[in-house]
Amino acid sequence: MEGALTAVVNGEGHRLTAGQSIFLERGVPHQLMNMSGRPARYILIDTPALFDQFLEEAGHERRQGEVAAPPTPEEVERLRTASAKFGITLLPDWPT
Repeated sequence: MEGALTAVVNGEGHRLTAGQSIFLERGVPHQLMNMSGRPARYILIDTPALFDQFLEEAGHERRQGEVAAPPTPEEVERLRTASAKFGITLLPDWPT
């Protein structure tokens, strides 16, 4: 919808800009990242529709003026706990 994202699918990067789409197959390692330093908005359609609940438990919405930073140990643990609950597998070398 707005901005740019990098989709890493099975180790290969794909740059996505407004109007583009990508299919992220279940069981294939993938990650979406905003590497632009600018806001990005996108629509995510997932099945089963549980990913929004995972995000509520695993992450937090960045507040006005908050600068993105590497995750704290507490944030990583929250992500690992939520991942197990929702059947999401984190790659063994994450975070690097």
